[in-house]
Amino acid sequence: MRAQYGIWAAGLLALVGMLIFAATDPTVNDAPRDPYMVQAQADRLAQVIPTLPPDIKAIGYVTDAAAGSTLDATLFGTAQYTLAPLLLERGPNAEWVLGNFSTPAGEQAAIATPALRLVRDLGNGVVIFRQSGR
Repeated sequence: MRAQYGIWAAGLLALVGMLIFAATDPTVNDAPRDPYMVQAQADRLAQVIPTLPPDIKAIGYVTDAAAGSTLDATLFGTAQYTLAPLLLERGPNAEWVLGNFSTPAGEQAAIATPALRLVRDLGNGVVIFRQSGR
């Protein structure tokens, strides 16, 4: 008799769990799980390599994201992955420099830097610079 009660209790709990699961908002599972838009980086950076001379192996990298932040790591890591085998070197010291910005204000500040000459604004926060003296 106790075994039957156990089976009925397990069945009832399973039914209640199924009803609770079915009653939850189905859009919860459809929510984007890419808060830093890693998938969108390929589209943002698609024109970088065609803009550069074909013999370039490495370029500088500047951003407005706070150094060491999650945003900084995400922007740099996805850019490095997307542009491989082109190497990114943090800082504006290379002849060619990629600007990867998260805000228009950060982009404008970098464009106003006298050491960097704007070569091409690719839109959506992506800019190609070249050292002014080169």
